[in-house]
Amino acid sequence: TTDKIQSLATPLMESESLSVKKEGESLSYSEIPGLTDPSLDVINQLSANMKVLNDLHLRLQFTFKEIKSVLHLK
Repeated sequence: TTDKIQSLATPLMESESLSVKKEGESLSYSEIPGLTDPSLDVINQLSANMKVLNDLHLRLQFTFKEIKSVLHLK
């Protein structure tokens, strides 16, 4: 089961290359692939950032659904 969960989570983690943070630490813009500093051409950048975050959110939701389904197979 653990191997199955890791095989589901690994591609997501590798594709986003997000480092794990301690509680209370925040990610800087440069640490999330595709995000750019919102001070440049604010409206366009923010909408692009929202799209990146939305895609990441949907992928995380899908991954958690997959992990849950694996855990329920026990």
